[in-house]
Amino acid sequence: LLSRYDVDGLECDWMRFPDHLTPGRERELSPCLDGFMREVRVLANAAARRLGHPVRVGVRVDSDPEAALARGTDVFTWAREGSVDLVVPCNFWSSADFEMPIAEWMCRVREANPSVRVVPGIDANVTIKGQKQRHLTIDEYCGWAHRAYGQGAVGIYLFNHPK
Repeated sequence: LLSRYDVDGLECDWMRFPDHLTPGRERELSPCLDGFMREVRVLANAAARRLGHPVRVGVRVDSDPEAALARGTDVFTWAREGSVDLVVPCNFWSSADFEMPIAEWMCRVREANPSVRVVPGIDANVTIKGQKQRHLTIDEYCGWAHRAYGQGAVGIYLFNHPK
Protein backbone atom coordinates (compact mmCIF):
# COMPACT_ATOMS: atom_id res chain seq x y z
CA LEU A 1 0.00 0.00 0.00
CA LEU A 2 2.74 2.43 0.96
CA SER A 3 4.76 1.79 -2.20
CA ARG A 4 1.78 1.92 -4.57
CA TYR A 5 -0.56 4.69 -3.45
CA ASP A 6 -0.29 8.36 -2.55
CA VAL A 7 -1.44 8.19 1.07
CA ASP A 8 -1.32 10.58 3.99
CA GLY A 9 -0.90 7.73 6.43
CA LEU A 10 -1.46 4.15 7.40
CA GLU A 11 -3.32 2.78 10.39
CA CYS A 12 -2.41 -0.52 11.99
CA ASP A 13 -5.64 -1.59 13.64
CA TRP A 14 -4.50 -3.84 16.49
CA MET A 15 -8.07 -3.85 17.86
CA ARG A 16 -10.00 -5.16 14.86
CA PHE A 17 -9.52 -8.65 16.30
CA PRO A 18 -6.88 -8.14 18.97
CA ASP A 19 -5.45 -11.62 19.55
CA HIS A 20 -2.23 -11.42 17.52
CA LEU A 21 0.19 -13.30 19.70
CA THR A 22 0.23 -16.68 21.44
CA PRO A 23 -2.22 -16.57 24.37
CA GLY A 24 -0.40 -16.28 27.67
CA ARG A 25 2.83 -15.15 25.99
CA GLU A 26 1.76 -11.74 24.67
CA ARG A 27 4.17 -9.64 26.75
CA GLU A 28 7.03 -12.02 26.03
CA LEU A 29 6.31 -11.87 22.29
CA SER A 30 5.64 -8.13 22.10
CA PRO A 31 9.07 -7.51 20.51
CA CYS A 32 7.65 -9.21 17.39
CA LEU A 33 5.07 -6.43 17.07
CA ASP A 34 7.73 -3.83 17.97
CA GLY A 35 9.79 -5.05 15.01
CA PHE A 36 6.76 -4.99 12.73
CA MET A 37 6.02 -1.39 13.71
CA ARG A 38 9.64 -0.41 13.05
CA GLU A 39 9.30 -1.91 9.55
CA VAL A 40 6.07 0.01 8.96
CA ARG A 41 7.87 3.24 9.92
CA VAL A 42 10.70 2.47 7.47
CA LEU A 43 8.15 1.91 4.69
CA ALA A 44 6.20 5.05 5.64
CA ASN A 45 9.41 7.11 5.57
CA ALA A 46 10.30 5.69 2.15
CA ALA A 47 6.82 6.57 0.88
CA ALA A 48 7.19 10.09 2.30
CA ARG A 49 10.46 10.57 0.40
CA ARG A 50 8.86 9.27 -2.81
CA LEU A 51 5.71 11.36 -2.41
CA GLY A 52 7.31 14.53 -1.08
CA HIS A 53 5.00 14.80 1.96
CA PRO A 54 4.77 13.18 5.39
CA VAL A 55 3.22 9.73 5.64
CA ARG A 56 1.97 9.22 9.16
CA VAL A 57 1.59 5.95 11.05
CA GLY A 58 -1.31 5.41 13.42
CA VAL A 59 -2.34 2.54 15.65
CA ARG A 60 -5.64 1.58 17.24
CA VAL A 61 -5.09 -0.26 20.52
CA ASP A 62 -6.95 -1.29 23.66
CA SER A 63 -8.69 1.49 25.59
CA ASP A 64 -6.70 0.72 28.76
CA PRO A 65 -2.90 1.18 28.71
CA GLU A 66 -2.19 -1.92 30.79
CA ALA A 67 -4.56 -4.02 28.69
CA ALA A 68 -2.76 -2.80 25.55
CA LEU A 69 0.57 -3.88 27.03
CA ALA A 70 -0.92 -7.22 28.10
CA ARG A 71 -1.96 -7.83 24.46
CA GLY A 72 1.64 -7.23 23.36
CA THR A 73 0.92 -3.84 21.78
CA ASP A 74 3.64 -1.80 23.48
CA VAL A 75 2.54 1.62 22.31
CA PHE A 76 5.01 3.34 24.60
CA THR A 77 7.98 1.62 22.94
CA TRP A 78 6.51 2.47 19.54
CA ALA A 79 6.16 6.11 20.56
CA ARG A 80 9.62 6.28 22.15
CA GLU A 81 11.21 4.78 19.02
CA GLY A 82 9.28 7.08 16.67
CA SER A 83 7.41 4.22 15.00
CA VAL A 84 4.02 5.91 15.40
CA ASP A 85 2.58 9.39 15.02
CA LEU A 86 -0.92 8.70 16.32
CA VAL A 87 -2.31 6.44 19.04
CA VAL A 88 -6.04 5.71 19.15
CA PRO A 89 -7.02 3.92 22.35
CA CYS A 90 -10.37 2.30 21.62
CA ASN A 91 -12.69 -0.40 22.83
CA PHE A 92 -13.17 -3.70 21.05
CA TRP A 93 -16.48 -4.00 19.25
CA SER A 94 -18.85 -5.20 21.97
CA SER A 95 -19.15 -2.09 24.13
CA ALA A 96 -17.94 1.48 24.28
CA ASP A 97 -15.53 2.34 27.08
CA PHE A 98 -17.02 5.25 29.01
CA GLU A 99 -14.24 5.07 31.61
CA MET A 100 -11.24 5.15 29.28
CA PRO A 101 -8.27 6.71 31.11
CA ILE A 102 -7.65 9.34 28.43
CA ALA A 103 -5.61 11.67 30.63
CA GLU A 104 -3.37 8.73 31.61
CA TRP A 105 -2.93 7.75 27.98
CA MET A 106 -1.98 11.29 27.04
CA CYS A 107 0.48 11.61 29.92
CA ARG A 108 2.19 8.27 29.30
CA VAL A 109 2.48 8.75 25.55
CA ARG A 110 3.74 12.33 26.01
CA GLU A 111 6.44 11.00 28.37
CA ALA A 112 7.50 8.50 25.70
CA ASN A 113 7.39 11.00 22.82
CA PRO A 114 5.71 14.41 23.02
CA SER A 115 5.19 14.57 19.25
CA VAL A 116 2.85 11.54 19.20
CA ARG A 117 -0.84 12.47 19.31
CA VAL A 118 -3.42 10.54 21.31
CA VAL A 119 -6.96 10.62 19.97
CA PRO A 120 -9.44 8.45 21.90
CA GLY A 121 -11.74 6.24 19.87
CA ILE A 122 -15.15 4.74 20.35
CA ASP A 123 -16.85 1.85 18.59
CA ALA A 124 -20.53 2.11 17.66
CA ASN A 125 -21.93 -0.42 20.11
CA VAL A 126 -22.89 -0.55 23.75
CA THR A 127 -23.73 -3.56 25.87
CA ILE A 128 -25.65 -2.99 29.07
CA LYS A 129 -26.05 -5.88 31.48
CA GLY A 130 -29.35 -7.65 30.91
CA GLN A 131 -29.96 -5.96 27.53
CA LYS A 132 -29.14 -6.79 23.94
CA GLN A 133 -26.18 -5.08 22.36
CA ARG A 134 -27.20 -1.97 20.43
CA HIS A 135 -25.79 1.07 18.66
CA LEU A 136 -24.98 4.11 20.76
CA THR A 137 -27.42 6.97 20.76
CA ILE A 138 -26.34 10.48 19.80
CA ASP A 139 -26.63 11.47 23.47
CA GLU A 140 -24.28 8.63 24.46
CA TYR A 141 -21.76 9.69 21.81
CA CYS A 142 -21.99 13.27 23.05
CA GLY A 143 -21.53 12.20 26.68
CA TRP A 144 -18.49 10.12 25.77
CA ALA A 145 -17.00 12.97 23.71
CA HIS A 146 -17.68 15.49 26.48
CA ARG A 147 -15.78 13.30 28.94
CA ALA A 148 -12.93 12.83 26.42
CA TYR A 149 -12.54 16.56 25.85
CA GLY A 150 -12.79 17.14 29.60
CA GLN A 151 -9.70 14.95 30.03
CA GLY A 152 -7.76 16.95 27.46
CA ALA A 153 -8.50 15.13 24.20
CA VAL A 154 -7.84 17.21 21.07
CA GLY A 155 -10.08 15.10 18.86
CA ILE A 156 -12.15 11.93 18.81
CA TYR A 157 -12.15 8.88 16.53
CA LEU A 158 -15.44 7.23 15.61
CA PHE A 159 -15.03 3.57 14.61
CA ASN A 160 -17.73 1.51 12.84
CA HIS A 161 -20.00 4.53 13.00
CA PRO A 162 -23.41 3.58 11.53
CA LYS A 163 -25.22 5.72 8.97
